[in-house]
Amino acid sequence: MEMMNNWNAVVIINGSGGCGKSEFIKQCRYSKILPVYEFSSVDYVKEVAKFCGWSGKKDVSDRMFLYNLKMALEKWDDSPTTSVLDAIENTIDGKTDNLFFVNIREIYNIVRFKLLIQEKLHIPCYDLLVKNKNVPVIKDSIPDAGTELHEYDFYINNDGDINELAEKAKEFIKRIYPYAE
Repeated sequence: MEMMNNWNAVVIINGSGGCGKSEFIKQCRYSKILPVYEFSSVDYVKEVAKFCGWSGKKDVSDRMFLYNLKMALEKWDDSPTTSVLDAIENTIDGKTDNLFFVNIREIYNIVRFKLLIQEKLHIPCYDLLVKNKNVPVIKDSIPDAGTELHEYDFYINNDGDINELAEKAKEFIKRIYPYAE
């Protein structure tokens, strides 16, 4: 893809289930500083799983099924990754500044996706861990167990109220977005 004249960036977001990743993204969106999009490396996997009869539950066996299906799809044609790359590329219009959040759990995929974004789209890419001391880390699934085994560019502690999280979201955007006031 050719470089655009507008500003775009990707933030790979991670954190244990229930720590507030989606709420943080929502607060970034509510700040109205710039358009915010959310994608996940497992969205495509969930579509395939539903086609196979998955009910949408997320208990231990369901999480393991989704993980194994994701691994198989990655090995076969890398569709979990390419579907997200395509979605970001198709959203960039050359006229609007955009911030893209991508949910990725596995550390090796975080590192690989970060390189792919910089290599193929030539835009900044950061990684961010959301933590919440009030939410136990999920240790009974392979992807969840490794969330803190990486040195992230940014950390957000989400153990306050919604107003604190909203303020952290605004401050985060101001740190990465060069045109924020």
